[in-house]
Amino acid sequence: MNGAQPLYDADKNIALAVNGEIWNHKELREEVKGYPFITASDCEPIIPLYAKYGDVFICSIDGIFAFVLSDKKTGKFFAARDPIGVMSFYIGFRDEDKSIWFASEMKALVDQVDRLQEFPPGHYFSSESNGFVRWFEPFWLNPSAIPTKKLDLNRLKWSLEASVMKRLMTDVP
Repeated sequence: MNGAQPLYDADKNIALAVNGEIWNHKELREEVKGYPFITASDCEPIIPLYAKYGDVFICSIDGIFAFVLSDKKTGKFFAARDPIGVMSFYIGFRDEDKSIWFASEMKALVDQVDRLQEFPPGHYFSSESNGFVRWFEPFWLNPSAIPTKKLDLNRLKWSLEASVMKRLMTDVP
């Protein structure tokens, strides 16, 4: 099967709507060996990682993404956005029934909710978090992270090649 959405676990208790690419999906599949994967989608490992680790699984994902995961069995949901916000993602709140809505385009929410905002990069929002939680701390915001050594062109070349190769590992390079 392909990665048609939503993606489900084998029991159809966990549903995942996702836009993105998970670059370390092969390693993540190894981490949840034994899980009965249904598709070859690079995003499907999100489901068993969530089931195994809960909210903290988000720190193990390397890629660009925006997603919402819903667990029918527990009634919980989990939504997250990639570290720097490459994938667009919005959240809306409807006061009347206290519902929370998610969309990749603002226009999908404008007429449906009372309040909406851009989902902040590097954050997650869950039924248990009571608000946004920053899961990604950008190292470049720390002044001590600024390099002081002379530029190593060989290391730069290696880093750029490794970066490109990592991004070619998803189903849609």
